[in-house]
Amino acid sequence: MVVYGFGVNNILNPIKTMKAIFVALLFPTISLCQTTNHVKHWEVSTTLSYGSENNIGNGGFMLRNEFEYLFHRTISASIRVGFFHSHPAKFSDEPFKRTFSGLTAGVYLNHTAVFNQDKNFVKVSAGPAYFNTRSLYQDGSLLDIRTHMDNASKLGYGLSLEGGGSLSEKVAIGLAVDVYSYDIFGDITVVGVNIHFNL
Repeated sequence: MVVYGFGVNNILNPIKTMKAIFVALLFPTISLCQTTNHVKHWEVSTTLSYGSENNIGNGGFMLRNEFEYLFHRTISASIRVGFFHSHPAKFSDEPFKRTFSGLTAGVYLNHTAVFNQDKNFVKVSAGPAYFNTRSLYQDGSLLDIRTHMDNASKLGYGLSLEGGGSLSEKVAIGLAVDVYSYDIFGDITVVGVNIHFNL
């Protein structure tokens, strides 16, 4: 009597076992390649945002650049580098300066939903990130102004939600909300516009 499949004899036979594993992996790979052969694998995007940070509390601008690799039309991984700088808080007669600067770099996993005949998209992203920050603030009196500077290097994470539409096969524009956290949730929160380029 002969029994086919993953029986004891097949497991003890390395050649048959390797053949079965190869066949089991071959069909999903072929299927994935067929669905991704039209995907532009690399994408570069730039985002200019405005928001606030939690340390000093000033508003400021953030410039973020992203280099993204698409494994599938909906799944991708990316490297992001961003720089945030707050404007001085001089909206009152208070003579004290307060500024905050932050550099962040992280690795993100992205999921993109494409709809309306591939013309529009919504993308959610999350990943660990490194932050290098500098806070400068003054206190004291007019006759004795003391300047303080705090530098910090911390690990945290970033979250983002993006949505937009394609202008052409290689260019898309959209809106993005980015939330960066390293001490509390939303240490830096910004909203801005971005532009994507398919390579």
